[in-house]
Amino acid sequence: MVLEPWLESRVSSKKLWFEPERIYAKIKIMIEIVFLISILALILLLNAGFSAVNLSILVNPSRGKPSKEGEDNRINFKEAFRLICVARALNKFFFTGSGYIAGSYFSRREKLPFYKTLSAFAVLEFLPVFIWLSLGIYFGAEFAIKIPLILIIIIIALGITIWFKRDKIVPSVKNILQHLKEMSGKILFIMPFIFLNMVLGLVYYFFLFKLFHFYPSILNIIKIVSVSATISYLSPAPTGLGFREAGVVLLLVDLSMPLGDALSLAILDRVIITAFWGIAGSILGFDLIKEEINKRFRKKKAPRAGDYE
Repeated sequence: MVLEPWLESRVSSKKLWFEPERIYAKIKIMIEIVFLISILALILLLNAGFSAVNLSILVNPSRGKPSKEGEDNRINFKEAFRLICVARALNKFFFTGSGYIAGSYFSRREKLPFYKTLSAFAVLEFLPVFIWLSLGIYFGAEFAIKIPLILIIIIIALGITIWFKRDKIVPSVKNILQHLKEMSGKILFIMPFIFLNMVLGLVYYFFLFKLFHFYPSILNIIKIVSVSATISYLSPAPTGLGFREAGVVLLLVDLSMPLGDALSLAILDRVIITAFWGIAGSILGFDLIKEEINKRFRKKKAPRAGDYE
């Protein structure tokens, strides 16, 4: 019959689909994907942990050294970790710096001075950024170091705002500079953790590239990370949205990665990082906001006359 070859081909295709080898191969791929994404999440957790250690070193008073009145309170690792996660989440969803302001505000729960915590966040942000920007410029990010016109406009606008609000801003700047001066002696203690976090960043991208079966050299990974970080920090968009991804795609294509894979990798990178910090920040941030509201509500709630009868 004419239908017999067709029926035989359909039956054989179904048999192929149900073959143990094909099922095993699909399960193996799924396990590999889940495993690699879990490693990426673990790396981000370790990054937050090292940053929390650095934050506690910077804001906690040195042992045996007399502290100013009201500045002898200490922050433990758990609280520092919560502040780091909330700050990172807000930085990803808004603009770099917004999370540090919010984190410094929440640090007052531990009776830490606002400007002291803000200064610590500034140190933790500046040190790795300075190194990545230096490497980015070294690896030929000429197009990234040209400051966009919109960035110049923002700087001018900030300058005008600072001038008209200098009576309030100048004391704040003096506070920050004073705390930065006090923290200068602790820089050497946090540098090992800064470098560990930078190494973790390189390991993160190694496993992300492995997910796409792309294996660039260590030097090329450093080039991709540093140049994309340079573009991100000097772009007018919050967290370098769009600009960073375009830079990553261009660099990957230049290393002979297919355009489709490069686009998928850049998008997946943004999704993983944003989702991770969004989830971590939401869980830990909700806790902080709830505690802050309860604290303020208790302060405002006055006893009624009948309560003492």
